[in-house]
Amino acid sequence: MLVRDRMIVLGNRRGFQNSILIHNSFLETEGLSNMRESIAVNDRVADFDEQIVEQLEHIFEPDLGLDVYNLGFIYGIDIDEAGDCEVTMTFSEMGCACSEDVPKAIRESLAKIDGIRQVTTKIVWEPVWQLSMISRVGRITLGINPKGRVR
Repeated sequence: MLVRDRMIVLGNRRGFQNSILIHNSFLETEGLSNMRESIAVNDRVADFDEQIVEQLEHIFEPDLGLDVYNLGFIYGIDIDEAGDCEVTMTFSEMGCACSEDVPKAIRESLAKIDGIRQVTTKIVWEPVWQLSMISRVGRITLGINPKGRVR
């Protein structure tokens, strides 16, 4: 069993930052992705999944003060044999103030990963983002009940 601890820095719109230590456990299994199950990925992503998650957890939606990964904004990641990566994502609403900054930050951050050549982002509005898409870590961070459904 491989145990991994991760520090997540939380920001809010006033610029204050808080940190929480997240303790994750998972079985080390060949071919098993560490990516959230809700994110559609191809086989090639497994080679980079920890690095991708780490990068995405440092890109924040400024109004909600949580990263795009734990918010559930990332719907899919596809990496081809040449190392070209496409990230399919959404936002909480159309006209979101960060709709230009966040995709740019994703492209710049993921392009830093050795083996990823270039990154494109594709914004989609279906399925519509819902609070239920927030991860357990995100729910705890935002003070939402981590168990059960968000209504």
